[in-house]
Amino acid sequence: MMNLPKIFVQIASYRDPECQWTVKDLFDKAAHPERVFVGQCLQSDPVEDAHCNVIPSPRPDQTRTIRVLSTETLGVCWARALTQSLFQDEDFVLMIDSHMRFIEGWDTAMIEELGRCDSPKPLLSTYPAPYTPPNNLSEDTRPSVLALKPVDEFGRLRFRAHFLPEPPNQPTRGAFIAAGFIFTRGNFVREVPYDPWLYFRNEEVCLAARAYTHGWDVYSPTKTLLYHYYYVPTESEKRSLHWDDNSNWQDLTRQSEERYQHLLCRKTEDISSDSLQEIDKYGLGDTRSLEDYERYCGIDFAKQVFQNRAFRGLFEQDQS
Repeated sequence: MMNLPKIFVQIASYRDPECQWTVKDLFDKAAHPERVFVGQCLQSDPVEDAHCNVIPSPRPDQTRTIRVLSTETLGVCWARALTQSLFQDEDFVLMIDSHMRFIEGWDTAMIEELGRCDSPKPLLSTYPAPYTPPNNLSEDTRPSVLALKPVDEFGRLRFRAHFLPEPPNQPTRGAFIAAGFIFTRGNFVREVPYDPWLYFRNEEVCLAARAYTHGWDVYSPTKTLLYHYYYVPTESEKRSLHWDDNSNWQDLTRQSEERYQHLLCRKTEDISSDSLQEIDKYGLGDTRSLEDYERYCGIDFAKQVFQNRAFRGLFEQDQS
């Protein structure tokens, strides 16, 4: 029997009926499902969300689960961090959302793509192509890179997929991270553990800065490797979100915003102590500086000054 490198797939699910199908699909589509191990944090109501637990994992011995009442959770970052407690030093880690579909042989393809990156510490990430349940996969599978959206009046940093005109020969160097798709080596979990004290806003940019300053380099893959359900609420379909069910979401948002202001904007005044819990553990690295990251990604966080390359998402070719 081949001694295949193992992959840990971490999933945080909030009252999501798609999660069970995501787990089924990733095992069904893997070239070597025996090397895949899932760690999932299922946040749900045992009665109201019974439909979220209809399909058992195809490989229960390779599926590690933490169950939390949806009324007792502290948001997506908290749940993502909790899934990392299930990590058992697998060779690779795949961080995804709970509503995904995969290409055939995704495990082999992701390892091959990562090996093509010109960096000793590479990380694959982008916004995946869309699908709609149950299995309607988008025919538009152009590769994409992550780029900054126009900044709104509140100064919020949001990102978009910038589609490339044709598939590149090599993975494309990037500067930003999509929390719903990260594939990298397993030691990333130890070096850059997920920050449970962030809420939702600023999750991705804080992780990108932390990864960069710890010496990790982000790349977008040359092809579509998986698909994401970009949920849009309608009258016929409304999914519960954490801030719909939990009255403390405003406090969590305030703490998260203050944490971002301290970490990336270097703000020290008017920051409450509850916003800085374990900040050393979940802070920046010392391999490269925050200033290095700002020069590279084209964003001055404190001054809210943005270079063209941040909006284009093309960092190797464009340093304007």
